[in-house]
Amino acid sequence: CTAGAASPPDNAATRLKSAISNGGTVQLTEDIEISKTLLVTRDVTLDLNGHVLKMTGDGSVLYVKKDGPNTVTLTITDSRPQNPHTGSYADLPDGGVITGGKGPNVTGIYYDYVGGAVFLEKDPTLKLEGGTLTVNSGSSIYIDGATLVMSGGTITGKTVGVHNNVGTFTMTGGRITGCSDRGVYVYNGNMTMSGTAYIGENPKAR
Repeated sequence: CTAGAASPPDNAATRLKSAISNGGTVQLTEDIEISKTLLVTRDVTLDLNGHVLKMTGDGSVLYVKKDGPNTVTLTITDSRPQNPHTGSYADLPDGGVITGGKGPNVTGIYYDYVGGAVFLEKDPTLKLEGGTLTVNSGSSIYIDGATLVMSGGTITGKTVGVHNNVGTFTMTGGRITGCSDRGVYVYNGNMTMSGTAYIGENPKAR
C-alpha cells in the first residue's frame, strides 16, 4: 500500500489512515500532514521513504493499541535516509521524519504530554529501525506496559526521548540525542542497551 501520490492534504491523510487501519506495509510517497492521530490496531510496517509525517493537531502521531487477543506490532523504517527536505521542512534532518505530535496528558505522569510521535498502550510492540522522531511534545515515545525495540533511527528534540512506564525497552542501535531533559526516563520498567546504541548530548541527563 502506498500513501500520498501528490494528493491534496486531506486526501493524502485519509488514504494514509485507511492504509494503516488495514495493516500490512505502508510506504509514504510524499510529505503528509495530519490533524488527527493515526490508530494502529493491526501489524503495520510504516516506511517513511524519506518523507515527512507531520501532526498539525494536538494528539500523538501514532497510537498503538491491542485489538482483542492478538498482539500488535508497529515497525517504523526508512528506505531513503539521505533524502533532503525543502521549503518549510528544509531545517528537518534528511530522510524520513515524524514530527509535530503533542500526545495526551496522562494523569499521574511526571512529564506532561507524553508520546508525541508514538504512544504505546499496554502489550503492543514498536520496532524502530529507521527515520527521525523530532520535536514531539514532552516525550517522543511513551511505553505504557508495552515493548520498544530500537535498532536504528534517531530520537531528538523536546524534553525526553523515550518515557518508559512499566514497559520494556531494548536498544541495540540508533541514537537518542538533543533532548532538553534526558534521553530516557524509566519508571518501574526495564531497559537494556547494547551494540551500537548511542545516548548522549542530552543537557540534564542523569
